Amino acid sequence: MNVAELAIGDGAMRFWAALEEIYPQTRQQRCWMHKTMNVLNRLPKSAQAKAKQTLHNIWQAETRAEAEKAFDLFIRTYEPKDPKAALCLHKGHDELMAFYDFPAQHWQSIRTSNPIEPVAYSQVVTKPILTHTIPS
Repeated sequence: MNVAELAIGDGAMRFWAALEEIYPQTRQQRCWMHKTMNVLNRLPKSAQAKAKQTLHNIWQAETRAEAEKAFDLFIRTYEPKDPKAALCLHKGHDELMAFYDFPAQHWQSIRTSNPIEPVAYSQVVTKPILTHTIPS
């Protein structure tokens, strides 16, 4: 039986528990769109725009090393005043960064479970998108 190398989803714990039970070797990628919303919801409105850009700097980094630097910067910046936001981001760190272990041409499609995101940041959507897959 073929087993997926990577599963992408939000923080739905039952999904991850079932995945670990049935496909324990499948890596996990947490959705950056969901995580961004969750982190921003723990910040005051006045801090959200800057924080959102800082979060984007993590998952839009050209390399994992650059992403780790941006991740650490977010934690250092927001932990003193907004520890709940920093903890929310820190929780699931490995699962958020898993996409960096795959070929770069797939990053845009696998860093989120939102099917619109892969095109939303690069072009205007002209046709409905139902799903996206990674060819073998």
